[in-house]
Amino acid sequence: MYGYAGLVDGLIARIDAELGEQPYVVATGGMGEAFAGVCPRVASYNADLSLDGLRVVWERISGTGSGPHPHSDDKNPKSVSPSNACAAASSSNKASTASLRSSISTGECE
Repeated sequence: MYGYAGLVDGLIARIDAELGEQPYVVATGGMGEAFAGVCPRVASYNADLSLDGLRVVWERISGTGSGPHPHSDDKNPKSVSPSNACAAASSSNKASTASLRSSISTGECE
């Protein structure tokens, strides 16, 4: 575990050097919580960050969210049609993330 934590710390240090500043670092995913405890630059842990990001993208593409539709100024808007439960969005962030997580774990998403 500490070897991988060292790799994460090294990557963060290289990104810091390239940017010339120290951005806020969030660990996410299944092992993210373990790294948050041993990597000093990891400021917080969010298990659903990636799923929340996918939900936001879906809401913007489908026009169901509060953000602007990415093709609202196009003369020929592109149509996007979801094919499964992975693209479902609800008004509640937690509910849609939970729904997406459930769809993934039950194999509905391929």
